[in-house]
Amino acid sequence: MKPLEKGVLSVFLSGIVLFTVSCASIKIPGEDIEKAHNEAINSYNEALSLEQKSYYEEAIALYEKAMSYDKIYEMSLYKKARCEALAELWDSAERDFSTLLARDSSNIAVRQSLAYIHANNGKLETALEEYRLLHEQNSYDDSIAEGYIKTLFMSGDVENAKKELDSYKNQFPKNKEAVKKLESIFTASDE
Repeated sequence: MKPLEKGVLSVFLSGIVLFTVSCASIKIPGEDIEKAHNEAINSYNEALSLEQKSYYEEAIALYEKAMSYDKIYEMSLYKKARCEALAELWDSAERDFSTLLARDSSNIAVRQSLAYIHANNGKLETALEEYRLLHEQNSYDDSIAEGYIKTLFMSGDVENAKKELDSYKNQFPKNKEAVKKLESIFTASDE
């Protein structure tokens, strides 16, 4: 190979190396967004795992990170609020479920969650009204009926709680375990 050819080849190879190195350091359009989305999804998945292990406060922090990705925002906010309720962080859970309810006022799961939070946070009148409306609109839902019965009992309206329990037994005869649990709140109060 002639010296001139070696020089041209050397310059050419240097150019390829320089081009490759410079392209490697140039970001592809949208790369940062994709990276942020992947991090949000990873945070969500890690939070799910922690939630299953009852590490609610750690899961809350990760669901919060996951909320940065708009496509999983509401799902992450719901899971965060649920973990807050399970961790008995009632005010935070109420705030987050209220945010979700403002976005979708007909969502039964969110409405039921708020009723549950209000009942457990001592806001029994609010919880009773929420459960009453839910029960009227969703009489086929045994979990709403159970929450309503428990809230009636907690509020001291034992007579109506017993009436609702009798109605529950007729409407959901296969829910024997739930009936036992509901009956136990009455027998525990009699002792």
